[in-house]
Amino acid sequence: MLLANGTSEWVSSSNTGSVNLLSLVNISQVIGSVNIPKNSTVDMVKFNITSATITIDNKTYNVTVPSQQIIVHVSNTQRVNGTASALIDITPVVASIYTNNSVIFVLVPSLRAVVVPGSASATVGAKVAINETESMSLNL
Repeated sequence: MLLANGTSEWVSSSNTGSVNLLSLVNISQVIGSVNIPKNSTVDMVKFNITSATITIDNKTYNVTVPSQQIIVHVSNTQRVNGTASALIDITPVVASIYTNNSVIFVLVPSLRAVVVPGSASATVGAKVAINETESMSLNL
């Protein structure tokens, strides 16, 4: 994020939780909350992923997440002067790779993000329907 004084920094959140990406079709889930200094510009969002799994034929496998984090650029970069949300659309692609006589799974996500100014704050973990304006912003 770019601050009003021209410097750039990441703003951290101490929130933790889990997300089932396949349960979030046309629904968003709050995964964190931070206070952003007034007149700052949100241009990227980064979050850590400590573990990921995939279930195939009722068997669960670990999924490797490169760098154990995801960084997404915000397509509608803008100054934040009040309550706002970053809406991130994640299309989870999991590649299977055969190596050392076994298969490993690797997350290769496709990501899009937009800032939604004036959005109401919600509790971490809350699920909220994506409205038409948000859907259009993400080109869904």
